[in-house]
Amino acid sequence: MNALRPATTWLGGYPFAAAIAVLWAGLRFVLEPIIDLDAPFLLSEPAVALAAWASGFGPGLLAVGLSAAFGFGFLVPDGFSAETGPLVGRLLVFVVLGAGIAWLAAALRRLWEEEYARRQELSAILDSIADGVTVIDTNGVVRYANEAAARQMGRHVADDVVGRSAAELAADFELLDADGRPLDLARLPTRRAMAGEMTPEETVRFRAPGAADQWSIVRARAIRNADGRPRLTVTAFQDVTGLKRSERRLALLAEIGAIVAVPTEVADTLQRVADAVVPSLADACAVDIVEADGMLRVAVAHHDAGVRGRWEEERRRWAAAGGLGGGRLVVDSGAPVHQADISDQMVADAAHDDAHLALLRSLGVRSTLSVPLPIRDEVVGAMTLFITSPGRTFDADDVTLTAEVGRRTGAAIDATRMLGESQRAVQLRDEFMAIASHDMRTPLASVRGYAQLLRRRLMAGGQPVEAPLVDMVDRIDESAARLTRMVAEFLDASLIRGGEQLTLEIEPTDVVALMRERVEEHRGQLTKGHRLVFTCETAEAIVRVDAGRLARVLDNLLTNAVKFSPDAGEIIVHVAPRGDGFVGVDVSDHGIGIEPGDLPRIFDTGFRGANATGLPGMGLGLSGSRAVVQQMDGTITVSSEVGKGSTFTVTLPIAVPVGELFAGP
Repeated sequence: MNALRPATTWLGGYPFAAAIAVLWAGLRFVLEPIIDLDAPFLLSEPAVALAAWASGFGPGLLAVGLSAAFGFGFLVPDGFSAETGPLVGRLLVFVVLGAGIAWLAAALRRLWEEEYARRQELSAILDSIADGVTVIDTNGVVRYANEAAARQMGRHVADDVVGRSAAELAADFELLDADGRPLDLARLPTRRAMAGEMTPEETVRFRAPGAADQWSIVRARAIRNADGRPRLTVTAFQDVTGLKRSERRLALLAEIGAIVAVPTEVADTLQRVADAVVPSLADACAVDIVEADGMLRVAVAHHDAGVRGRWEEERRRWAAAGGLGGGRLVVDSGAPVHQADISDQMVADAAHDDAHLALLRSLGVRSTLSVPLPIRDEVVGAMTLFITSPGRTFDADDVTLTAEVGRRTGAAIDATRMLGESQRAVQLRDEFMAIASHDMRTPLASVRGYAQLLRRRLMAGGQPVEAPLVDMVDRIDESAARLTRMVAEFLDASLIRGGEQLTLEIEPTDVVALMRERVEEHRGQLTKGHRLVFTCETAEAIVRVDAGRLARVLDNLLTNAVKFSPDAGEIIVHVAPRGDGFVGVDVSDHGIGIEPGDLPRIFDTGFRGANATGLPGMGLGLSGSRAVVQQMDGTITVSSEVGKGSTFTVTLPIAVPVGELFAGP
């Protein structure tokens, strides 16, 4: 179209019009001797039209005048005479007709230029938008494409697309749906719009050989004739490749995060990671771990279940051979290694023997991407992705994403190993506690026995005995009894951590009497400033419990109440019936309290509150107390406010209703 634009301005068109008229006159002069021309204005109308089209109405009128003058000269070469009168009428007709032709040609030129300008404006607008736009006729030929559409189709300019068949252009791509499955061509929006669907939409994944996958949201709308038949289809391609890659990255990292968050064996974790990256990142995946004598392949995955068997065979038979990929290089360098083109020589170098070589060749590996599995400053393994499908490649985003997966996998290996080490340490500790607790029972029992025997002999001798001596013997007995309870608590804690049930000696017990007894014993051990207050709302409350273990639970709560009230104060023990056949024991202090964030974990094994730093204890008592109470069909709960104190409540089912305790026979 640009070639048709006039090079002259309206004023500069007059010489052009004159030249056209002179050219016509010369042609008329040349033809006159050859043929008999009885048409003096022959070719004048086209000349006028050309002058007016090219230069405007004014130059067109000039061409009319000059053409009339030259034509009249041909008609009347000897001047006016009586016979020339009729010819004047022909001249006037030509002038009027020529003026009309000049006006019409100039008007058509103005309309053409306005249409041309509108087309140029529309083309500029469409070329400036990011979405690709094409117009396809009913024969499937592309009649228009903007620059964005050309780029999305892998072409440099739109002219490389216009005039070609849409089917021919689509053949350059493998068309997939949003989930990566082959796309049924009947689902293409262009075809659906031609079939009558109003504004069909589809997310299409374009895969071209040697290029990264592209995603587009494709929409189409048909332009129809008055009779409703489709004439053209306008198709828009919204490039969402960046969004899809971000979604894929976030989804994969979320899946990897969920995998590594669950502590399992290292091999299980690595297998689940390998399964997660296939097929979104590659056709196959293998994970190798550094061992003392080399690399050991511990996990493989492939998107095709049938082919996966060969990968599994390669792992089973040649796990220590290293296999394909840059795993060894990655471990040595600590950086990703991308092998874009795997040659047959590289396959042969990776093979352990002829059978291994044959199997590796059957896998059809085209390219690999290996990333390290780092743990702090050490690389403990490598994860290698494999491409076996023709046309698929790794791009820079794949390298970055795979490296992040490797980093998180390395962190999971580190966490799993540390968890295993800590579990072994806890197991050793529990075993030691169980052995020590068991072995300490006999000597402690001997200490208590000898202390009680010594006291009886002192009192039975009939001679006056100094009070301090008796008091010291009593203190030995009490200390040995307290140590015996602590040993029993350690033993219970060891059994509970091991998942074992305690062997309880269940018997009817009056919890009011038991609580009063424990309060009295602790009252004698209080430091200056603390004060124990015991209240109850019932004379008795019979429960079926292990009295010795329940006593240790109550001792633990009383000891904690004193310990976590460093500024002394009042400790209140309250026993009262609870509704529906239960009795509750509240132990309240006015100490440091518990942080709100620590309350859900206060009964966890080994847990200590954030504000308990500097206070003695190992965090064993509350977890063991809860386990004991739960095994006796009871509950233990806590309410607390920082700086104001805490209340622990033990609730147990009553074996004998309170009203029946005082009923007659």
